[in-house]
Amino acid sequence: MANLKTTTIANTGTSQLPIGTTAQRPGTPTVGAMRYNSSLGYTEIYNGTAWTNWSNPKVATNFVSVVSSSGTHYVAKNGAHRIHTFTASSSWGNFMFTPVNTGTVEILAVGGGGGASEGGGGAGGLVYNSSFTVTAGQTYAVAVGAGGAGGTYGASGYATSAGTNGNSTTVGLNLLTNGAFVGNITGWTAMSGSSISYTSSYGGAAIVTPSSSATWNGAYQTVTTIPGHTYSATLTAITGSGYYGFTATEVGIGSAAKIGYTALYNPSNSTVNFTWTAVGSTAYVAIDNLNTTNSNPITVQNVSVVDTTVNIYALGGGGGGNSGNIGGTGNTGGSGGAAGGNIIISSAATGGSGTAGQGYAGGGNPGTSNTPTGGGGGAGGTGYAGTGSSSTAVGGNGGPGLAFNISGAPSWYAGGGGGSSNYSNTTINYTSNNYQGFGGIGGGGDGGYVIGRPGLANTGGGGGGGANVGTSTVTNHASGGSGVVILRYIDYTPTQTAIAFTTIGTTAWVAPSNGFVDVLVVAGGGGSCGGSSEPGGGGGAGGLIYNSGYPVTASTSYTVTVGAGGAGVVGNAATNNGGNSVFDKLTAIGGGGGGRTSSTAGQTGGSGGGGSGWGGTTGAGAGSGTTGQGFAGGAGNTSGDSPPYPAGGGGGAGGAGGASLPGAGGYGGYGGPGLGFAISGSLQYYAGGGGGSVYSASTLGIPGNGGIGGGANGACWTITGPGNDGKANTGGGASGGCGSAQGGSGGSGIVIIRFTPSTTI
Repeated sequence: MANLKTTTIANTGTSQLPIGTTAQRPGTPTVGAMRYNSSLGYTEIYNGTAWTNWSNPKVATNFVSVVSSSGTHYVAKNGAHRIHTFTASSSWGNFMFTPVNTGTVEILAVGGGGGASEGGGGAGGLVYNSSFTVTAGQTYAVAVGAGGAGGTYGASGYATSAGTNGNSTTVGLNLLTNGAFVGNITGWTAMSGSSISYTSSYGGAAIVTPSSSATWNGAYQTVTTIPGHTYSATLTAITGSGYYGFTATEVGIGSAAKIGYTALYNPSNSTVNFTWTAVGSTAYVAIDNLNTTNSNPITVQNVSVVDTTVNIYALGGGGGGNSGNIGGTGNTGGSGGAAGGNIIISSAATGGSGTAGQGYAGGGNPGTSNTPTGGGGGAGGTGYAGTGSSSTAVGGNGGPGLAFNISGAPSWYAGGGGGSSNYSNTTINYTSNNYQGFGGIGGGGDGGYVIGRPGLANTGGGGGGGANVGTSTVTNHASGGSGVVILRYIDYTPTQTAIAFTTIGTTAWVAPSNGFVDVLVVAGGGGSCGGSSEPGGGGGAGGLIYNSGYPVTASTSYTVTVGAGGAGVVGNAATNNGGNSVFDKLTAIGGGGGGRTSSTAGQTGGSGGGGSGWGGTTGAGAGSGTTGQGFAGGAGNTSGDSPPYPAGGGGGAGGAGGASLPGAGGYGGYGGPGLGFAISGSLQYYAGGGGGSVYSASTLGIPGNGGIGGGANGACWTITGPGNDGKANTGGGASGGCGSAQGGSGGSGIVIIRFTPSTTI
């Protein structure tokens, strides 16, 4: 090791230690040797067996490099920590990860928020573990719960169902052998006459083909269970045709009674989950034809069973209560749903209860005239009760969530949804400050009159309650926000370099050495049109591909193409898709252009374009997305010539675009959410869909927000006006304009490559 270097800086004597990366440590250091580790950002000393932090001579135990075998999540670097964030879309987010070293990790898990009805939805349950033990080489499963669906309304205008509970979130050791199908099907057994085979497609998956001659057939695995413990099983079905089951039995297989199961009919890119409580010590978990003679193959991925009694299990939030004719109570869950109100028969009701250690109860309603509903419970406190009556009725606020800095900055999670006012003189949605309950901090949606605001994605926020008076029908009540899992540990990996390609066109990148690189490829977002009298649909986001281990060869040139956003067009002309983006063999498809008439739907693309406001009574269809790259757009106007002629939102990489709500007080559909990645060195979101615009004649409409990740916000015009552009280098979709105006243009794409600048990438 080099000798100590003494310098004088500004008349202050200092001693400068040798500086180098972790990889540059001396091969045979002597006891007491000191150096500054530039990779870790602190001074270290050699104690005879290991290099230790100068200020803490003990080796840190939360040192666990994580290898994700499948599933999409984003990874961030913050100081000495590496942070993995796992999210959900329309169902569960289903992932596997394998630690390279034994140690502990810090985990925050939040269940999906409850959907609202008249009462606000409860927040998803929140569980925090600062020292979760993991073992090198073991596979751990992460199932992130989606938010619950909102309740529905009947033709009378009254809520006909309570909101749905959010889905639960699970993190723990996968009790199945090779549930991620890493290179083979080891651990799985085919039943008589059936077969199971491995495919390298989709990053590793299994193809199960049942026998048509049996009513219970497929492939299974045996799991050792503990009586009284609860188990959570999750599976992603990629392709299949017919009726299947994902089941658990405790006595043999064949005709044994199922103790847990979920049915899958014509599955395609769907993730399912069920739970059961063990009675015996052995369970058989099977992918089967569910007592039919179906013999069609089904392709599955990331099959897991986790003991929730000893691992992390964050419950989904409770759904908000509905009025019916008697007033209802919210459902129980991680945090309780709120009580529903009633505008004809005033009936007091209490909110649903929460789960100790995960969330609090929802608020009740007072049982007064035009009774206001309560807010959903949050992870940090109870939901507030509705207050007042008639013109003084005010919905209760949602309970507060909790803040954590595990992501690198303080962020709030698991806020309850606000309650609705149920007061008939209120003629607006959730934009009022006078009658509706506000969502709790942490993603809770605000309550509303016609409809509440959805809970924020990836926070577990509860949906905001809504109510309707008269004969109008509202079918899309506010949903809860999806949950999240954040995993953090001390990072000992070398510093990496990221190169971002942002200029539209084709160039090349030369690999500096052999190895693997992280690659993000985002195509250009879809454009929109000016519409006719009504707005064009929101443009779909550009397709998104993320590969965390793409192999490259030293000195080899790889093609890089950045796609342009689809150009906006004037009037009711045909819309333009975004351009494709490419890295070598990875091609992200350009986003679909927004719809322009009732007979010309939004275009298909990486994510689909939203339906237009020119829908007549038959609707304005939306374009579909590309599997693995993006989602479909939302439907446009179906109210004929009634303003505000709302357009549907474009699809995003993280979820479908929202459908518009036609009629007086309606709104444009929201743009589908994008996805977040820290591949550039800081967390950024990409590929959000364009929001749906509205045309206002005599009735004000509310434009839809653009999806996070560069999606353009929808516009609101009284005569004519241009649409908004998607954000450059995000692949965000555009929003439409009105009349003879110019539609918005989609945001251009981007390609980012991250690698370690050393002899081994």
